[in-house]
Amino acid sequence: MEDGTKKELEKIEEPQEPILVMDHFLYKFGSFFVIVGLALVVAGIGLGNGWSSRLLVIIGIISGGFNMIVGCFVIKMGMEEKQEKHKQYGEQLLEHKIAMEKYNAYNLYRYCVNKNIDIQDEKAIAIVSNNFSVPREEIIKVFNKGKKYAEELNYKKNVDRITSEKQKEKEEYDAIYENTKVVGKDKYLAKKYKELEQNLKMADVCGQGKDRCVQLSQTRAKTSDWAILGGMANGIAGPAAGLATAYNVQQKNAEAEREAEAIRNQAFDNIGYLWQQQSQFEYSAHRLQEYIEEVNNKLYDESDPEEKMKLIHAMVQNYKILDTKNMRICLKFDCEKEIHILNSEALIDGSIQINILKNREIVGTTYYCAPGFDKNAVARTVTGFGAVSESETIALGSFEEGIDYEFEIKPYKLWCIER
Repeated sequence: MEDGTKKELEKIEEPQEPILVMDHFLYKFGSFFVIVGLALVVAGIGLGNGWSSRLLVIIGIISGGFNMIVGCFVIKMGMEEKQEKHKQYGEQLLEHKIAMEKYNAYNLYRYCVNKNIDIQDEKAIAIVSNNFSVPREEIIKVFNKGKKYAEELNYKKNVDRITSEKQKEKEEYDAIYENTKVVGKDKYLAKKYKELEQNLKMADVCGQGKDRCVQLSQTRAKTSDWAILGGMANGIAGPAAGLATAYNVQQKNAEAEREAEAIRNQAFDNIGYLWQQQSQFEYSAHRLQEYIEEVNNKLYDESDPEEKMKLIHAMVQNYKILDTKNMRICLKFDCEKEIHILNSEALIDGSIQINILKNREIVGTTYYCAPGFDKNAVARTVTGFGAVSESETIALGSFEEGIDYEFEIKPYKLWCIER
């Protein structure tokens, strides 16, 4: 048993008895209405007897009766709330009792399994009974209950595991199927075109940044003439004010000069960095353009896929039914080494389709794509069916153990390209 299960069980908390605040309020509120109602009825009757006023008697009885009805209704609400809370509390207590019984039974079972205790042995029963404070005659029953609960937990964990594995296997299959849509030279160029676009954009951004830094490297401080401003202040407020103004202007000018110098220095540093980055992006873009041009100039042939299929020599080596009922298929390849397009050496690339047959009927289909999606060369060692001798793929379905499945391998998207 896993310790995680024990920790999960230890989270069980005993329910708290409900605090019945609202129902006490409703009782008091309802009782008040009933008392007031009774008082009004008595007062109405008393006034009627004393003053012979029929109107007052009617008003007293009606008002008192209404208040008594309201009071009884409020008291009824309080009683219903109290009953509901006690009902919920009782259900929580029962759930807690069942959970604790499972927890104790699980602990006893786990203890016996870990200690390799023979639960049929009388001496063992006595020791376990003493350790867990369980009557001897109940030990086997509690042990079996703990075993059953442990099996339930393991089943749930297994279901969760299988669900997770199913999702991963579906994602694997989806990725394979998406790759089958990448056909011909797009397999070698689709990502390269995106990389080229990104490198050209980054080179342009670096160039714009460098131009801006060149402008900033010419930054000049915006200063004021301290003599003129000081003279103006002197004429208006006297010599002291003139000197103070001149000093403040000089300080601001010096600060402006320092800021301008800092901007120029930072701009010069950025120019060097951006020039280096721009050069790297331009060089990468140049190499990508050369690669794209090279691939586009290669001989390419996608005719007669059945004949190309014969050159791959693909076969199912073995297969395995997984816990998810999906199938893991191991493939073997013995691709021909001497393949040509016209007079040029070539390789076979693309994807194949594997049909799974039961009693000669197709019960599943999957695909396999030759490697080379993330490579920088159209070379036999890294690209196409010649670059692999064994590999595997995944088939989704509800396959069963004990059945001899047969396989039919067909070309899906096959082509030859000059190496």
